[in-house]
Amino acid sequence: MASLTKKFEHLEIKLEDIKLATDNFNEKNVIGKGGFGKVYKGELSQSSGKTKVAFKRLDSKFGQGGSEFVKEIKMLSCYTHKNLISLLGFCSQEDEMILVYEFAARGSLDNYLKDATLTWTQRIKIFLFEVLCGKLCFEYSNHRYKVLVPMWKKSYKENKLDEIIFPDLMQQMDPSSLKTFADIAYQCLQNSREQRPVMSHVVEKLKSALEWQEARDMTLKLPKEYAEIVKSAVDRLIFTSLKELEALLSKWVIINGGKTLFSINDKREHCERICIEGCLNLDEIKDGSLEYPSHYYNSRFPGGRCYEYKNEFKARVRADFLSPEITYTVNLVFRFINKSNLPKLMPIRYKLDGETKLITVYKTNQGEDGWFMAALHQCTSEHRSLEIMFERCQFSLLVAGIEFQPFKEKVEDDEVLEYQDIIKAASHSLAYRSLAELKVLLSKGIHLNEYKRWFSLNEKGDNCEMISVAECLIPDESNKDHVFHYEPAFHYEPRYLSR
Repeated sequence: MASLTKKFEHLEIKLEDIKLATDNFNEKNVIGKGGFGKVYKGELSQSSGKTKVAFKRLDSKFGQGGSEFVKEIKMLSCYTHKNLISLLGFCSQEDEMILVYEFAARGSLDNYLKDATLTWTQRIKIFLFEVLCGKLCFEYSNHRYKVLVPMWKKSYKENKLDEIIFPDLMQQMDPSSLKTFADIAYQCLQNSREQRPVMSHVVEKLKSALEWQEARDMTLKLPKEYAEIVKSAVDRLIFTSLKELEALLSKWVIINGGKTLFSINDKREHCERICIEGCLNLDEIKDGSLEYPSHYYNSRFPGGRCYEYKNEFKARVRADFLSPEITYTVNLVFRFINKSNLPKLMPIRYKLDGETKLITVYKTNQGEDGWFMAALHQCTSEHRSLEIMFERCQFSLLVAGIEFQPFKEKVEDDEVLEYQDIIKAASHSLAYRSLAELKVLLSKGIHLNEYKRWFSLNEKGDNCEMISVAECLIPDESNKDHVFHYEPAFHYEPRYLSR
């Protein structure tokens, strides 16, 4: 004890000053007692004036020896924190072991733990099993102390925490928060020092438990559509504000059991990618048709299986989280199985709502990641369910899924008016944001008049037009079967030539 006195002599307080402050340990000044002894209140005279303090008088008959006394002085003199009562000094004269603390004017922690209005989120910010159960780790009755730790450990091992958790807390708790919190609390109750976690690990787990809980609390305050997305997420989303959540959603999150990816764009419009596996009736497809890409990364649908498309197949598509009153472009996401010999263009035929459609895929439709995007359809969020029957394909494709992207508004430009008749006659919708983008589309060529004509711009910007033979021939009205004949009834009328 002498070495202690020398090392911490700046904290030593004379016994006579303590007796004076407590009126010689008068019982009227007792503010607490436990398995260590009693705690007294009093005013201690210091150089800065009188300070209200608490004196913890250790009693050796309760098993409090010199080693525990020294340990507490060493530990508390080194650490200061807003949630820890500060050690102001000690006294070790005349066989006394007294610790002097700052006075906690708002009372004992256990009084707050018993308060039903203290939420689970607030409790996580305090500490461990006492927080969970709403009481101290011992009970005092009939002049005897009953330690509750063994009962707590037993409840944890038997997965019966609901038997010891403070009433009304369970309905507030996020399950992951509770598990993380209970796991680390149980580790702290181990008898062996080597089995107990270091404080840095305890703090890390408590922070994690708090993050889980704050995310749940925040979810309850979210707009309905965001709350449903968070609930549907495969990996839990940790956030403490709407801004943090939107930052997470802008990077694509996996929802619906891994079958859908969701994100928002810079206008907060919802975007969805639906894995092809989630669009197929697995009983209708051949074994081996679904596979995980092995030679390249499925950047659009990470972890998803792709469908080998050569023969006809049916896809049933439903987007659950589209933004209201927004037009969407429905894109097929795929790549060629034989990537060493890509065609300059390739038609894809399919039926949508009973109507046969055709799109032409060009090399320029290929993204930097190697995947192609082909626009199949445009729809609003009110028509989010589609059934698409794809016809046999000329090339073998590996289909990753269907993507719903907000349709980019077309420009209203006087120069575009020159192509208005062509735009109206297009066999499928054209997506562009400027005259330059429209000309790029037209330079590749598009089908007009229900695929009976072909229109394109040449390098000089002149209009070029091809008309199918079927549209040029005139049926023989005298033939009841309307068989076409070639002479002399051959008619050709170009409609979209340059002026």
